[in-house]
Amino acid sequence: MAAGGIALLRASWLLKAARRGSLGPRESLPPEAFIPPASPPCPSRIVCVSHVTHPDPSIHLRSIANALSLLISAKGDDDWAVFWDDFSLGEMHTGRRPSVAKRLQSAAVRSLFSHPSTYVLLLTCGGEIAGPSYYSSGRCVLYSALATLVKGGPLSDKVLDLGKDAGAATHWRELEGLLRADRRPPLTPAAFAEFASTLELSTEAERALTVDLYRCGFNERMSSVECLYFSALGWGDEEVRLVAAVLAEPALFKLESVVLNGNDTGAPGLQSLLDALPLSSPRLAELDVRNQHQREPDEVERRLRAECEARGILVRT
Repeated sequence: MAAGGIALLRASWLLKAARRGSLGPRESLPPEAFIPPASPPCPSRIVCVSHVTHPDPSIHLRSIANALSLLISAKGDDDWAVFWDDFSLGEMHTGRRPSVAKRLQSAAVRSLFSHPSTYVLLLTCGGEIAGPSYYSSGRCVLYSALATLVKGGPLSDKVLDLGKDAGAATHWRELEGLLRADRRPPLTPAAFAEFASTLELSTEAERALTVDLYRCGFNERMSSVECLYFSALGWGDEEVRLVAAVLAEPALFKLESVVLNGNDTGAPGLQSLLDALPLSSPRLAELDVRNQHQREPDEVERRLRAECEARGILVRT
């Protein structure tokens, strides 16, 4: 992170600032507001924040501080770190050329949001704040897509949508239950580019940059993934089709297990998985598509089972 030019805020300092009621601009923050670059925290003690750009970012401070307070109380009082791009991204005084410095920052941000152990707080609506939609911002679309690449299944509580917060939660577990972000399937870079083409972004340059950053983030994160866990998310055939497309991506060469049990996968979804198998990782050893509701075996399921058995893949249907 130090090499990436990222300045992480101290959560404890942010809580004190929230009690004061506001934050100044980044350049006015004291040194004690930041985690020393030489002492970066482990990823499981990092919280990333994503919201629509606003002239006064501290307008989001109350919602963020409430979530941080509950998280720290539940998980321990170690000094947590916060990535908040209005304050964490600044000019890099590294001696490197600006283009190189910018690439290093982009790589660090992608890693923070997509890491399986970091927490992500999405402010998908501004409450009292009037302004553009969360999903009309290329930056917000990118951050939310990266955040849900591998934070599925038991990691789904790592991504919370503070746009849903009505201030009712009094402890972290309650906040998780109320604000857990809707889990979407990961998108291939091509599918993300198609999705981005429908967004009302400010410029075509922003669209192109958003697509490129997602492609890089997808390939970086998925190249280390061994298990995709999407259990009991209420998904149907369309979501399974998107997962199947991901299985065929070359980046997932280490993938060993895909868990889709507890969803509602029918013949079209199974056919998508069957079509993706020839392009999937040679290490793939397990495919779990046991349904939420019992289904009668059909021809597609029999062919999927036969193909898996021929490849030595344990298939659960």
